[in-house]
Amino acid sequence: MDEGLKRLAGKTPYRVATIKKSNWIIFWLILIILASSCHALCFEPDIIAHKQCLDAKCGTGYLKQPGCSDPCYAKLQEEQDAYDKCMGEGEEEEECQEYACQAMVTSDFDGVSADGVSKIKFTMVLSGDYEEFGLELNPKGGETLKGKVDKISDKEIAFTPDSADKSKNYLAPQEAYAVGWCIPKMAACETQSPETYLSEKPFTIEQPPLFFVHGIWSSAESWETFRMRVRKEGWHHGYISYSSQDDNKYNAKLLSDELQKFIQMVKDGKIYNGNRISATGKKISATKVDIVSHSMGGLVTRYYIGSYMYQNNIRKFIMMGTPNHGAWGTKVLDTLLNKAFESIWGVPTYLTLQQMKPNAQFIIDLNKQPLRQGIEYYTIAGTGWWTTKGLEDIYFTWRGDGVVLVDSVKLPNVPLYCVTNIHSTQVRWFPGWEHPLMALGGWGIRKDITLTTSEESYGTARNLLIYGSAINLADCDEEPKPTAQLIAWLKCPATLHAYDENGNHLGLNKNGQVENTIGEGAYYVTDSDETVGQAIRINGDKKIKFVIVGNESGSIDFTFMRVSDDGNVTENYFENVSIDKKTQYTFDTSNEALGLVKGEVKVAESGYKWYMPAIAIFAIVCGILILLTGRKKRKT
Repeated sequence: MDEGLKRLAGKTPYRVATIKKSNWIIFWLILIILASSCHALCFEPDIIAHKQCLDAKCGTGYLKQPGCSDPCYAKLQEEQDAYDKCMGEGEEEEECQEYACQAMVTSDFDGVSADGVSKIKFTMVLSGDYEEFGLELNPKGGETLKGKVDKISDKEIAFTPDSADKSKNYLAPQEAYAVGWCIPKMAACETQSPETYLSEKPFTIEQPPLFFVHGIWSSAESWETFRMRVRKEGWHHGYISYSSQDDNKYNAKLLSDELQKFIQMVKDGKIYNGNRISATGKKISATKVDIVSHSMGGLVTRYYIGSYMYQNNIRKFIMMGTPNHGAWGTKVLDTLLNKAFESIWGVPTYLTLQQMKPNAQFIIDLNKQPLRQGIEYYTIAGTGWWTTKGLEDIYFTWRGDGVVLVDSVKLPNVPLYCVTNIHSTQVRWFPGWEHPLMALGGWGIRKDITLTTSEESYGTARNLLIYGSAINLADCDEEPKPTAQLIAWLKCPATLHAYDENGNHLGLNKNGQVENTIGEGAYYVTDSDETVGQAIRINGDKKIKFVIVGNESGSIDFTFMRVSDDGNVTENYFENVSIDKKTQYTFDTSNEALGLVKGEVKVAESGYKWYMPAIAIFAIVCGILILLTGRKKRKT
């Protein structure tokens, strides 16, 4: 029994030890199986999914390949986070890494011209991690942007403003912004949506630039008064200077080149708040200009528009005093000048004058051309000035500006506006218009009443440029009715005076100042830019005696003109009349036979009368008597 008990006792420990060791083996096997199952459960499907993602978009492999799209890596990050959590490795709190993005808006220009065709483009460059983005235009101050917005792509847009008109001009530029924005991706650790990133590119909408084209025997300086006004109002402008003697076809080629250069300068920032030397101003996207032309400059521009050279770069075109059907004065002047030059050099000159004659081939060909589509045409004519209407008997009319008839300015289907301005200060250079006082309502050829300088013509042109219409300040259709007037014009060395029936005087007094006791309607002008010599004009058909007093030895030219109420003009002209300090001439308008009557200069009467010395002697005697009487009283 003891032996049996020993065997029993000996087996029991063995069996117990064996069971415990088996349990440990089973325990570790179970842990290995569970770990393998967890790894397969947590990782294998994700790896397969990520491989599928990469195979579909980036090729194979776990590393980022060039051109890989972000969704693959976003998916991989989600899988890695899930795996770490499954493996118990993501329990420690880590720092939150948020996403960021940037949007930069750029453009080649700082503004755009409101000519109806010019565009300004904006491009947005994105960087970083973004969820959404956009590009849009916003006007400043809640105004409305008038124009067309074209979406070129998700990151590029273009804006074309409507053409400036009566409903909106841009002499005060409209300010606006191109705004680009992006929203970063939202990180898993964020509790609020990320802030939007903004980028602004300011720009302006500008009034189209002006371009001035002068006439014959002129230059860009003739526009100086006009240009001062447009600068003050906010316009930017350019101009051309060309020869008055060259063929107008060649002048048109110069105009073509100058317009292209000018528009490029606008784009380079040399015109809008800049200068012609350095590009310090705003770069403006511009395609077209508004042209204001004078006289022959209108013909030059018309030829350019109708030729192969035209670059579709004119929006509005104003012709002031342009002889669209020729000018009779140019025919007379061309004949005189060409005879003079032929006699000296044997060849005719001033082809430009020949091209402006009525029925000249240049004019005929020009008027055969139809109006160019896309250009707004306007004409402005001066009226109320004595203008040649034909060569037979030197026929004149008051329906003109002294050089060009109203009917010559007029073009079919083009609006015509009239003002009471003269063609230019050079009118007196033309035979038949050398008299600076032949104005219907004005005084004479002053710098402020010509087509390129007056408030009337500027106001008319300004309204046409901005509103497309203007008020007619003078009747274009009716013959103006002048008032009677007497005009005398004297070239020195002498002094001109006028006396009416009552002895009232108009002229210089002994102190060299203008004296006018004749009153209203009597005018006097002496040497100036407007009048060579002296001129007197007196309204009404009065009896006036003109007196010419010599200042020194020499010769004078004297012209007398009478304008009747019906507009007829009679003239008396005296040339190279000898005069000296002792000589004076009288011209009495009341005499039937008008002529200069020679006489001697009257010695001015002394201001002292015969009785003045007697009064002085009497005063002296009285003084002596008073002194003597005083002495006798003191002795007594």
